[in-house]
Order: sequence, then C-alpha cells, then structure tokens
Amino acid sequence: MENKDDEPLLWVVDVWQCDDYRFQDVFFFKTQEDATAFANWTLETDQDMKWPGNGIYRIKQSQIMSYKDNVELYLYRYGDAEDDQ
Repeated sequence: MENKDDEPLLWVVDVWQCDDYRFQDVFFFKTQEDATAFANWTLETDQDMKWPGNGIYRIKQSQIMSYKDNVELYLYRYGDAEDDQ
C-alpha cells in the first residue's frame, strides 16, 4: 500500500520568458496529465513564456515543512552566512 504522504498533492510547471530567463512564473495543477499538457502547449504554440523542459515537479505532503524545519534543512545544506563574517 502506498504511503499517503508520498502521493503528489499538486504538480508544478515553471515557465520562463524566452528572451530573458530572469522573468519566470509558475503554474500549479491537480494532475500530472494537465501539467504535461500545459507545458507542451507553451512549446507547441510558441508562447513568449515557455516551459524550459527542466522537469515538471510534484509536491508531496512529506515535502511541506514548518519554518523551523526548513531553516534547519537550509543550514544543513548551505551553512550559515553569519558564520563567515
């Protein structure tokens, strides 16, 4: 039996402006099929804001954490900039 925390709550598609990748947006979908269809639509119809082909991300319940937990994870991954001063 699959763990409920591992089932995707939603799917995320990033889009970037073709001539300036710094301009970005994100769209959220209930199903992977809708997310994939949207991502492909941005490419097939040559939109100004396109999916860059970097993956469609799923968000699972187990990934959603508190402020405190995310600070701890950040410090574990990247260290504390205040320690460098």
